[in-house]
Amino acid sequence: MPMIYHPGLGQMVNYEVRELSDDPDEQVAQTIALMRGYVREDWNQGPVIKDAGEVLAYSLGHDPVDAVYWYVRRRLLFTRDETIAQPFSFAADVVEALIRPVDMAVLPEGSKIGDCDDYVMYAAALLKALGVESRFVTVAADPRDPGRYSHVYLAVYHQGGRIPFDASHGDYPGWETGSPYGKRREWNIFGPELAPMVGLLLGVGALALFSRRRT
Repeated sequence: MPMIYHPGLGQMVNYEVRELSDDPDEQVAQTIALMRGYVREDWNQGPVIKDAGEVLAYSLGHDPVDAVYWYVRRRLLFTRDETIAQPFSFAADVVEALIRPVDMAVLPEGSKIGDCDDYVMYAAALLKALGVESRFVTVAADPRDPGRYSHVYLAVYHQGGRIPFDASHGDYPGWETGSPYGKRREWNIFGPELAPMVGLLLGVGALALFSRRRT
C-alpha cells in the first residue's frame, strides 16, 4: 500500500483508494459494507481489547453503554472527511474517508480524528468487545440534500432495549436526531446482512481508507 505523511494524524499512514458508485444509496450501502467488515475484523484485536479494558476501568461499575459513549466522546476529535482527505492530491474526488477501529485505537492522543462513520466504527468495536450488540443507523437529515443519507450513528441493543448512540453529534446516550425527511435505516453489523454487498474486497492493515467517486 502507498504511504503519505498525514499532518492531522501526526505520522506516516498507509492508505487505499476504492471507487464508489455514483448512485447515492448504493454509495452508502458500499460504505456501510466496508464499515461492517472493519468492525467485524477489528473488535477482538489487541489494541481494541486494551481500550475496552480502559473503558471498564473508566466506567467504575456503571453501564458499559454509557461508559463507551463518554470514552469515545472524550478521545475523538470530530473532523470532516474533506479535512482528513486534504493531504491527498485527489482530495476533491474523496466522498468518504474511513479510519478503521484498530488503527483508531493505536493513534496517539490528540491525533484520534474522524467524522461520524469513524466514531460509530470505533464505538461499535468497543461495545462488541464488552459483549454489547449494536447496529449502524443512517438517516437523511441535511435540508440541502433531503433525499440522501447524510449521517450515521448507532442503535445499541442492551438489556432488552434499544438505545440510540450518537457520540459524534448527541449530547448524551439515548439522544437521537429526528428524521424530518422520512428516510432512516438500520444495518446489521454482526447479524445477517440487511443490504446486498456490492462486490467489495475488505482491505487489511490500512490506517486510512479513502473512497473516490467514479469519473
